[in-house]
Amino acid sequence: MIYNLIAAFIGGVLLAIFIFGFARLIRWKAPGWIYPAAVGVGMIGMNAYLEYTWYPRTVEALPEALVVIDELTYSGGLQPWTLVIPRINAVIVLDQTAVRSNPAMEGVVLVDLFLIARLNPVERSTQLIDCAAGRRAHIDETVEADTDGIPIDPDWQEMGPEDPVRLRVCVTEAEQDPVGD
Repeated sequence: MIYNLIAAFIGGVLLAIFIFGFARLIRWKAPGWIYPAAVGVGMIGMNAYLEYTWYPRTVEALPEALVVIDELTYSGGLQPWTLVIPRINAVIVLDQTAVRSNPAMEGVVLVDLFLIARLNPVERSTQLIDCAAGRRAHIDETVEADTDGIPIDPDWQEMGPEDPVRLRVCVTEAEQDPVGD
């Protein structure tokens, strides 16, 4: 966060210096308010740039095993430009190497999802995905399991047919064998 503040300040000062140099070049006597206004506009512009480029920089730095399955956008009146072009504020990422299944629970997979939000620590969520029933349950240390490793009475939540986690994790047999062999 401190780096964003420093970058915004530098962006504002650089814009003021640019305007000062341009005014000297064309021999224009700039009004006294123009330089503080340029600093403010430069700071807002640099902050907007950092916010809009956060997503591509973050996704580019992810390992290949992590796949973005959903993007959470922000649009609000405090940043009016986001009303025109909403920015991606967070992403939900699936760890493909951590998709596991239990033969005792057919059609149910255990996945690790990560919520990566700008200026926040990464949050990990282990979830059971019941592809056949279209539901999911958050699994943590409070959920008990029987001797076969099957969770006892997890808190299931319904998933819609267009749920991005369901679309990415639940693969039909036809999709597994597209050739039809």
